[in-house]
Amino acid sequence: MSYKFEEGKDSIINDVVEKINRALTGEQQKLCAEFAKQLYSTVALDDLLEWELEDLYGAVVNFWSLLNERKPHEVKIHIYNPDYEKHGWQTTHTVVEVLCDDMPFLVDSIRVVINRMKLASHLIIHMGGILVKRDKNNKITEILPRNTIEKDKDVLQEAPIYLLIDRQTDPEVLKQLQANIALALRDNDVVYRDWESMRGRVRDAVAE
Repeated sequence: MSYKFEEGKDSIINDVVEKINRALTGEQQKLCAEFAKQLYSTVALDDLLEWELEDLYGAVVNFWSLLNERKPHEVKIHIYNPDYEKHGWQTTHTVVEVLCDDMPFLVDSIRVVINRMKLASHLIIHMGGILVKRDKNNKITEILPRNTIEKDKDVLQEAPIYLLIDRQTDPEVLKQLQANIALALRDNDVVYRDWESMRGRVRDAVAE
């Protein structure tokens, strides 16, 4: 049963990769194809089956354009309503794309924002981190396998997060959503970076 499940996912992902290989060239072809494999391998088969091939392709290519270039520790948030003529795919939902340093509680922080704004999320894809290398222009030159254990010092662990939420057409709501997510991620970053220091102080207090 598990084999058939994975076989079904592999078939869909392979179709997406083939479409990428036909549409893109050079390093972009290779890198985007690898990103598509890693992204969609974390998605349940039932969720993949709800998408048309054109939409799976369009979604990952648009997401790749956000990932391809990123400055050190930059938080990138892109929220849009896909239009077939403009983006090459479409959905009845609003898309939220996030890229930042990988750390705990990212998805929980974003969920809190969405819930507070009384919106509903219909799909969340969090890869649990992606390992990449970037050149001096901050563009991706290599995507490492997910099971990589030993990492060079120039390997970056980043967090692409992809959400589908209730469709929003009010520009003010979209603007507020982006601002709230950015604030939540900044707060999450501060807490995470202070976490080890706080644990150390607690240990010292206990020892004393």
